[in-house]
Amino acid sequence: MPYGQLPVLDVNGLLGADEWEAAKIDELIMGLEDLMQKLSPWIHEQNDTKKIEMFKKLMEEEISPFLQRYEKFLANSGTGYFVGNKLSVADLAVFNMLQFFDGKLMPGHLKKYPGLDEFVAKIGQLPKIKAWIQKRPKTNF
Repeated sequence: MPYGQLPVLDVNGLLGADEWEAAKIDELIMGLEDLMQKLSPWIHEQNDTKKIEMFKKLMEEEISPFLQRYEKFLANSGTGYFVGNKLSVADLAVFNMLQFFDGKLMPGHLKKYPGLDEFVAKIGQLPKIKAWIQKRPKTNF
């Protein structure tokens, strides 16, 4: 038990094998949350000209460094997963964000990050993920 007491929620073992893995998973997910906060003003911007300028700055200052960090994190894990040697909630969260980047925000850009590109292809072929992608509602996010 992570806190030495109840309640504890563990669904499908996606939170890591131990407290260290759980902390690394949290680190990755919080990094995604930080990036989303930085993208939020751009997402809500109505002026197209300003939106283009904002996106260029976001790419340079936020998105590219984010992709570089996560590419390195994935490579350092050595397992094909971000944390541990099996699928975790961090993998699902990162996959979701990268799919948004590659499919909606900047198609084809992940090719510059072969580890992340391969990761998205791998996770996207998992049977339950693949089935969900085929039936999920089409949205901007």
